[in-house]
Amino acid sequence: MFVIGRLLDSRVHLECGSILIATSLESTPRLNMDVLLELLHYLSPPDLSIVALLCHGLLSTAHALLYRHIDFSLTSPRVVQLEWTLRNCNYLRGLIRYLSLRRSYSGPLYAASLDWISLLPEYSLYSIEFSFHANYHLLNSVLQYPAVRTARIVSAGNSDSTTSARVNEILSFPLLRELSLRFGWFAPVVEQGAPSLKRLTLSVEALSEGLLEFLMALSSGCALEELTLDIDTIIGAEYITLLKHTITSLRPSLKHLSILSPYRLARQPFVDDLVLSMSS
Repeated sequence: MFVIGRLLDSRVHLECGSILIATSLESTPRLNMDVLLELLHYLSPPDLSIVALLCHGLLSTAHALLYRHIDFSLTSPRVVQLEWTLRNCNYLRGLIRYLSLRRSYSGPLYAASLDWISLLPEYSLYSIEFSFHANYHLLNSVLQYPAVRTARIVSAGNSDSTTSARVNEILSFPLLRELSLRFGWFAPVVEQGAPSLKRLTLSVEALSEGLLEFLMALSSGCALEELTLDIDTIIGAEYITLLKHTITSLRPSLKHLSILSPYRLARQPFVDDLVLSMSS
């Protein structure tokens, strides 16, 4: 049990998880900021909100954790207040490092615009994730904002979001190092590679010629170090040879390869055949 602060006249304690925080009327020993961040890291967002109200010393630290990762769902009524706060507080906008944008099929739309993201400082975002089932025009504008274009990690968790135009826009991000995409039977057509891209994760419905062409196009413009393929369906042994040639083109830089599939048929030992067919 960690105790922050010391009580004089009052004996009021606020217990948040396993951390005991006490207010004081006199000066208290100051904790190193790194130690304080480590302690508060174990608190839930509601508890962090309470901690932020205790004193000015804890306010900035709690804010740094509360706004570090923003989950912005356009169909949640809570985003109304969150959007207002982010539009009107430059300090809090600058704390965001991980941003998740979601729009589900059902439910009313509580945020009709995402233009507040244009107010985020350039180079401030480290990671952005989006999953849109509707209102694709919102995503088109988001990809043009400075903070988004300088993100290092991008994840598109819905096949409706990964059109060829959007994927090529993402590949043009100058600092892009990690990319996760999900698409259906038809893979995006790549017009350019991403020179700084090191890690690529693809979740697809089936191993197809389009997927292999996508990988080949990427291999000419980047030096991938890690490739993960999550394939729902493996159809046709002929694709083993095609995938072998594709991976061979990536091998000069490729250090880690994962192929995941929910189905492993006895007549299609896919990964085993792939590995055995490749030279050492």
